[in-house]
Amino acid sequence: MTIPKIKQGEVLKVTAFKNPGSGAIEFARRYIGPGHDYEEMLEIMSAVIDGHFAEIHDKKVKRCQCCGFYYRDKTKNNSGTTCSRECKAIKDSVLKTYARRVRAEEKGTTRKSYKDGRYYGGEYSFWCNEQAMFEYDRKRSVYTHGNDFEEVVAAAQRRLNMGGKKRITTDFNLYEDDWSTAKYKPSMEFYGDTKATGGSVTIIKRSREEIEADLLGRYGEKHLLKMRKRALDHTKIINRI
Repeated sequence: MTIPKIKQGEVLKVTAFKNPGSGAIEFARRYIGPGHDYEEMLEIMSAVIDGHFAEIHDKKVKRCQCCGFYYRDKTKNNSGTTCSRECKAIKDSVLKTYARRVRAEEKGTTRKSYKDGRYYGGEYSFWCNEQAMFEYDRKRSVYTHGNDFEEVVAAAQRRLNMGGKKRITTDFNLYEDDWSTAKYKPSMEFYGDTKATGGSVTIIKRSREEIEADLLGRYGEKHLLKMRKRALDHTKIINRI
């Protein structure tokens, strides 16, 4: 049995522009330096991805057939097709999957997905068949509150409003006017008699000056000023101020 040769570019349909390989990252670093800010880096990387850079006509520069980004081929005869070993392994995995699918189609042992013809998986995915949606959910969902769908949704909504499954609640009867002695316990509704696995929680009150100093030390004055300006512009756009 012969396996039809996969067309060039078919692997890119599965893996392109998801995770750049080490060779592509090394090539991109040639155009980005420590003197560039965030916006400049985005513009430079956009140009590099689209092929608008000085070395585009170099025969050694080519697109990786796995991740889809440009890289410099380091082989002597310019026969490389991927930018790194990781991309080579991913490409081989995609080709093996393709070969298995072709063999199954020739043997007639392929099984159509349950969603075939019942589910649209585009940018805004949705079920085309309501009964199929409920059946798919019934087979794959484990309801801790029974099979009553409305009860399950209500419990999930209540859990979300209370902070999620792993939320902790404050017992306000265990301290008097001193937050440092506050005790925490897990929610009995979701944990039951299970003992909490987390450690004790310490509440720290800090002044405005301490918070400002911490942010400056963590992000730097230039980056912090830029992020605050961006947040201020966003609040003006949505009419919050």
